[in-house]
Amino acid sequence: CLDFPGLLGRVADEARGTGIGRVRFVTSHPKDISDATIDAIAREPLLARHVHLCAQHGSDRMLSAMNRKYTRAYYLDLVRRLRERVPGISLSTDILVGFPGETEDDLREALSLMEEVRFAYAYMYHFNPREGTPAVDLPGRVPEDVKRERLSRVIALQKRITGEVMRALVGAELEVLVEGVSRKQDGELLARTDHDMMVVFPGPASRIGSFVRVRLRSLRGNTFRAQEVQ
Repeated sequence: CLDFPGLLGRVADEARGTGIGRVRFVTSHPKDISDATIDAIAREPLLARHVHLCAQHGSDRMLSAMNRKYTRAYYLDLVRRLRERVPGISLSTDILVGFPGETEDDLREALSLMEEVRFAYAYMYHFNPREGTPAVDLPGRVPEDVKRERLSRVIALQKRITGEVMRALVGAELEVLVEGVSRKQDGELLARTDHDMMVVFPGPASRIGSFVRVRLRSLRGNTFRAQEVQ
């Protein structure tokens, strides 16, 4: 029986044999990230140094209401273990606000989790009831204007944190995978770092699909501008 850490190792072995230079898995539930999975990421250089670790919230009360099967303390300990075993790993997440019963105190817990973890980026949204789900009949419905206002605070905080995280990388040399041609500037390529951040730099379209070492020279929005290191 092959478990997920074993699968990661098998995929990495197969990738090496075909010349693939980077393997990335899309998302993960915090309750399913084991120490063995963390060890596999740390051990296998082909596995991207980025994990999308969906938090959903920072309040134990809300996590329980959402049936997430973990606590805030468990999540933060998981983040600690990931960063200890895989130095420099970047983390992204999902944050949901306005779930039925959410209070201002709950929201502050979500904001403080974001401050503590310092995600590279996050997908942020407010609760919308869906027919046929258990949550649609929960009491304590949060008014639409309150949900929007809370979401705006979450977005503003993450925007600040993302900027700080990315600005700290300006000047670094990184290997990037060229994914295509920039849509905004002729003669520039669009590439992705191991940490799932976007980079543009001058170069010909023939470099698409290859790995290139670049120096991050500046930041525009959430995209680095870089120069190839010869």
